[in-house]
This record gives sequence, C-alpha cells and structure tokens, in this order.
Amino acid sequence: MTLFDRLMGATGNASTLDQFLAHNAEEIIDWFNRLPHVELASIQQGIRQLVLLNLNLLEGLPQTASNLAFLVMLMEKAEQLGEIAVFRLLYTHIERSPFDIGHRLKAVSLYLEIPKDADRYVRLYPGIFELLELAYIEEEDSADNVLFTIVNYYLQLIDNCGEFNPAAPAAIRTAIGASLRDNESSFLNCPLIYSVLETDLDDMVAASTHIRSLLDTYLERTLPVISVSEGMLVEEHTDYSEQLKEVDAEFMAIREISVDKHQRNPEGKRFYDGLQRGTKILDDERELFAYMVAMGKMHAAKLNSAFASIDLTGVSGPVSIIDWGCGQGTATMVLLDHLANKGIELDIHNILLIEPSKIAIERGSLHTLKFNDTVRLVTINKLIDGVRPDDLNGLEGTTIHLFANILDMDVIALKPLTDLIKDNFPGDNLFVCTSPYLNGTKTNRLDTFLTSFKGHNLKVLMRKDNAKGSWINNWSRVIRVFTASL
Repeated sequence: MTLFDRLMGATGNASTLDQFLAHNAEEIIDWFNRLPHVELASIQQGIRQLVLLNLNLLEGLPQTASNLAFLVMLMEKAEQLGEIAVFRLLYTHIERSPFDIGHRLKAVSLYLEIPKDADRYVRLYPGIFELLELAYIEEEDSADNVLFTIVNYYLQLIDNCGEFNPAAPAAIRTAIGASLRDNESSFLNCPLIYSVLETDLDDMVAASTHIRSLLDTYLERTLPVISVSEGMLVEEHTDYSEQLKEVDAEFMAIREISVDKHQRNPEGKRFYDGLQRGTKILDDERELFAYMVAMGKMHAAKLNSAFASIDLTGVSGPVSIIDWGCGQGTATMVLLDHLANKGIELDIHNILLIEPSKIAIERGSLHTLKFNDTVRLVTINKLIDGVRPDDLNGLEGTTIHLFANILDMDVIALKPLTDLIKDNFPGDNLFVCTSPYLNGTKTNRLDTFLTSFKGHNLKVLMRKDNAKGSWINNWSRVIRVFTASL
C-alpha cells in the first residue's frame, strides 16, 4: 500500500487524519519532495478527490504547523498538475491561517484562476516576477520551482487567452526576455527558458503542447550524480593553507583570509551571486571565498546564539562531533572557538565532516586541524542521503550533531536521516540545528526532525524563530537545540 493510499484511508475524520499526519510527518515530507512527475500525474485524480471530497475535513484539522505544511504541500502539487480549483480552495484556507507560505505561492495565487481579462493577466507580470525573484534569492533551494511557476503562468495565458487575444502571451514572452536580458544572474538564465522563448506562437495549440513537453522533460530529468572521494581529504600545499598558518585559531580571523581574496577577485560579484542562497555544491575556490563573505558572519552569529543555550561544562567522558553538510567546517570552527572562549575542555575523540563538495570538505579539514590537530578526523565526501552505517564506525561517548543551514533543504530526506541516527548513535546525543527563517514549510522541516526524537528522553534547550528584520543585522534565524538518549 502506497503512502497516498494510506493517506486516503485516514480521511475518515479529522482526528484520524491529524494522528496520521503527526505519526508520519517525516515520510510525508520526503514523499512530497521526491515524488517523480510521472508518478504525480498518475495520482492526479486522487489528489483532486482528496481535497474536493474532504474539504471540510481538511479545514477542520487543528492548525498545527505540521498540518498546515501538509496542506501547503498539497497546494504545490495542485499547481504542478494545473488543478486550479484545488489550489484556490487550499490557498483560501491557508491565507486565513498564521502560516507563512512564502513568496512563490503568493505569486502563483496572483494568476492561477480562470482569466477574465487578458490585459489584466499581462499586468500581473511585474508583481509575479518580483515575488519569484525574492523566492529564488531568499527561499528556494534551486531554481526548479520558480522556473515551473513562471512557465506555468505563461502557459495559462497561451491556453486561456491565446486564441482570442494572441497579443497577451506575446507580451509576456517579451517581458520574460527583457527580464532575462536585464539580469544575467536571474533564475531565468537557464536552457528551459531559452527553449520556451524560442517556441513559435503562430499556432497557440502547438505552442502549448511544445512548452508542456519542455516542462515535463525538465521536471522528469535525473539529477547529476555527485562523484565522491574516499579516504582522508585535507587541503595541502596551497596558497590558502600557507596563509592559514599565519592567523590565530579563531573563526573571524580565518574568515578574513576569504574576505581579502574575494575582494581582490575582479569576478567576485559573479561568484557571490551564484551561491544560490548557499545551497549550491561548490566546485571552485572562488566560490569558497564568496561563501565565507556572504554567509560566514551570519552562520557564526546563529551558531553562537545556539551554543549559548547549552551547558557543556557537565559533559564528561569522550565526545564525538559530527558536522552534517559541513561546507568549509564553519559549525565545527565556531563550536571549537566557543569552547576555547568559555574555557570549556571537552574530551573530543572524533570529529566527522560530511560534505558532498570535495574542495569544501578539504578546506573544512584544514580548518578543523588548525583548531585541533590531535583529534581523530574523518571526512565523508558524500551527500547526507549517501551516508551509511559503515561510515560512522569508531565513535564513542556523547555525540554532538551540528546541522548548520542544512535541514531546511528539501534535498535532505528526513526519515532515512533520523533512522540512521537512531540506529547508530546509542547514548547521549546533543543536536544543534540552525537555519535562516524562510517560510513556514521550511521551518516545519526542523520541527519535524526534532519531534521525531520524541520517546527518547527528548529535552528541548532552545527553540527560536526570527523572521528577517527581527534579529541582529536584519538577519533571520531558526534554531532548535535539543538532547535525546538513544
């Protein structure tokens, strides 16, 4: 029985559905995020029935973040399937709730209705494009969702206005082209958009069919395989490694090396703008410099505020630190910096760095050894989803898990990760989870991760949400710090 079958089976009443969503939150998030387009199309009728036949039931669910996030995920699939009525019914309900759906779905709500006035639809473009640019810069892990939305908006005009008012879709094609020319770092700068813009509009039916084919091909594409390197990885015999020897083992001093190198790079802005909100897997040293400039101070501030909530003086015995999605080892550096500043001595036996970017993990190792060159250091050059129990051998004592700006990313499958942790880290575990505040759906991922450890002597030490503008330097933060005995 598929997850969707089980979901449909739980729609008897609000209590049953609420319980099902709570007990299967991780699996539901993973399923929605990883559902192939072809499989989504195969359950289109089921999604329509789920919402249209159970609207009162869905609206009667307790307005928990988890339940509202589920409705938002349903709304996203309705957008992909072109189920306009389903989308609008869910949006109307979510709009009345305190849940932050984010900029992209607000853009969708502007156009996803039966058009009555082609000119009005055309006039929506600036507002839609502005919201999608904000979503791409501030919320999305990649351009995929915003690309789908802008192309779907264009298709709505072709399908509903093209036959009687061909000037309307032509105007949008011109507007998209102008946006692309005005900003080469825009999310529009990709082969899909170029192919869409090249599609002839002389025959609107043929144009619609062709663009839908382009969109389906894009959605069904397989993601590139990340090559991994085995063994210990550490940066050696480079200009950067030599400069690192000359600075103190202190995060901000180390960051200044990258700041200086980035400022000396005449192409620095291009690399800075291409970081994709820090979600890109980096493959160029100039990206490493740009990342430290763009994200370093903010990451350190969030981590330090999280570490301030923890009393580490009572931790005795051996300690292992795991930096999940470590990048250049920022979280590890800030933790070791914090311990040194507070005069706290932990018996650290192991530090594990997990990161898919080879150049980033090599630099992360170099940074870690700058602080502690006697620890057992292990590098795991993999995506988090690729980590296996054999990668985690040799650990002992209390485990400190660092999840800095990683759990909010949809590419991380939550249930396999929590299962891996529960099965391989017996004893005391401390979790430090930080992310920017993006929207309610992203924040719910961190809460779902936390609540998956209920029943394991879960103790929450810090829970903090600050939207952009409500914390220092106009930064945002989501922090979850907790302990669990596994």
